[in-house]
Amino acid sequence: MGKIDSNRSFYIKGHHYKLDEILGDPDKAANYQDGYFYIFYLSPSHYHRIHYPIDGRLLTRYALGGKSYPVNQLGMRFGDQPFATNFRIISELNTDFGSMAMIKVGALNINSITLSHASDHFKKGEELGFFSFGSTVIILLEKSNAFQNMSNADMEVTMGQTIGKWTL
Repeated sequence: MGKIDSNRSFYIKGHHYKLDEILGDPDKAANYQDGYFYIFYLSPSHYHRIHYPIDGRLLTRYALGGKSYPVNQLGMRFGDQPFATNFRIISELNTDFGSMAMIKVGALNINSITLSHASDHFKKGEELGFFSFGSTVIILLEKSNAFQNMSNADMEVTMGQTIGKWTL
């Protein structure tokens, strides 16, 4: 987790990632410049359902990538930037606090991302979908002076746990 820099990029486990590549579009990436990112790695022992973290409305959903490499430590060290090249489904959301992107990233042999929420509107806690096996979810938040991070980079997060909040 951390801040997205002015070049719309950030580091994950020693790899430099550009939002233009992850989102597949420089215009979409511009929304998140100087914002925040969160990476949630789901090992086989973790809960594999994905829930909306806030109320809002779905703006768009699209898929990128084809082949997928592992997102575990070995895959991150030797893979070809898996968060920017692996199969992924991107949901762009509109909330009362601005734009948010939820990126579901497939991993080796587990490109099984199932979306279970069909409505354009959603409530905090509603299920968006699930992985049949472990993988990764990336959340991007646009820049906001009202957002306050409430987590640290190495903490394990459970369903319903607060990772940040908006102050009015």
